[in-house]
Amino acid sequence: MLESVLGPLRTATTLSLLAATSTLPCLLLPLPAGAEHIAYYEFGAAHVDLFAHGRELLATDGSRIRKFHLANREKILWTGVANRLAVAVTDDRIIAITTDWKEWQTEDFRVHESEPVSIVAGEDFVLVVTDERVIAASDHAGSFAQSKFGAYERVIDTITGERVALVLTDRRTIGFSGRLASLIDERVGVHEDLTSAHASYDFVTVATSKRLLVFDAPGGHWQTHRLALH
Repeated sequence: MLESVLGPLRTATTLSLLAATSTLPCLLLPLPAGAEHIAYYEFGAAHVDLFAHGRELLATDGSRIRKFHLANREKILWTGVANRLAVAVTDDRIIAITTDWKEWQTEDFRVHESEPVSIVAGEDFVLVVTDERVIAASDHAGSFAQSKFGAYERVIDTITGERVALVLTDRRTIGFSGRLASLIDERVGVHEDLTSAHASYDFVTVATSKRLLVFDAPGGHWQTHRLALH
């Protein structure tokens, strides 16, 4: 069994670790002998399944199998499925495919970039945070969404709801909409302290010492309300 090396992931809804069970009739397909069903975090109903066989990843939606060849010595750190999206995170890159994509998509980690410090999964997306950037895959887009951190920008927390995710830094609140497959940020002032953050089904709220910030995932925008001084 493959287990995540990142420890428990924090989400608004519990992620369950499944092993040796399949949500699709994969036994009807000609899988290679010895193919292992990868232990994965599944969020909600899955329409794709993920297997490993030697240096191959195999994804299936019940009607066909998509194969991806890993590099020599490439190590899988995390795997997950979210609706029609299957993702594997290795020590070299992020590898993803959906039931609609014609081929696997990859995003390589940079030379001095750290391995993921946080990975969260929503109903239709997976979001990965390193020391240099936020990278997100959604089953509504054919490529990765990214937001690079500035010099000395520090990540404080990452939280997620079913259709939305939030990355908090000491300079920004970065919202991700799974349906729009986009990262949208809102700057935080130098003397503006973050006091709380909460993710709901498709929106997040962030309270600071000066404002209430609301990210609406369906609309893909931040609303701000300045708090009255007492």
